Amino acid sequence: MRNFARIVPVLLAFNLPLAMAVDPPPNIGSWTLDLARSKYQPASTAPRRETRTYEMVGDSVKLTVRTETAAGEMQVAGTTCKSDGTTCPVSGGPGFDAVTERQANRWEYRFNLLRAGKVVGHISRVTSRDGKTLTETFTITTPSGHRLHHVAVYDRQQ
Repeated sequence: MRNFARIVPVLLAFNLPLAMAVDPPPNIGSWTLDLARSKYQPASTAPRRETRTYEMVGDSVKLTVRTETAAGEMQVAGTTCKSDGTTCPVSGGPGFDAVTERQANRWEYRFNLLRAGKVVGHISRVTSRDGKTLTETFTITTPSGHRLHHVAVYDRQQ
C-alpha cells in the first residue's frame, strides 16, 4: 500500500502534460464569419467574408485570418502566440503590429493590440460551451485617430 501511495504522485506528474496536450484550446480549427449575426461600427468596415484558422504549433497557437474586404481585396494576417502575456508580432494586422494574450478561463482569451509598443486596442475572444460559435469583441483606435468597434460572430467549420 505504501508503494502505491508513492507511485500515484509520480504517475500524475507524468500524465498532467499529456492531459494538457490531449485537451487543446476550444478554438482550434477553422471558423467562418457570420455577417448576419455580427456588428461592425462603422458598418463600412465590415468585410465581405472572413475565415480564421487556429492550429497548435508546439505549445503556441497559430492564427491565420483570410479576409475579403468590402472593396473585394484579399488580405491575410496572422500570428503565433502563447497565452502568457508575452508580446507576439502580427503580420498584416489592420492598425496593429503585435499582441499580448492572456487566458481568462478555458473559453475566453483577452488580447491587447499594440502599435509601435503602445496599446491601441483590445480583443475579447469567447468560444461557446458547445464549441460551435466563436465571438470576438474588437475595439481599436486607428492610426488616423478613428475608433472602430466590432462584435464578430464565427461558426465552426466541419
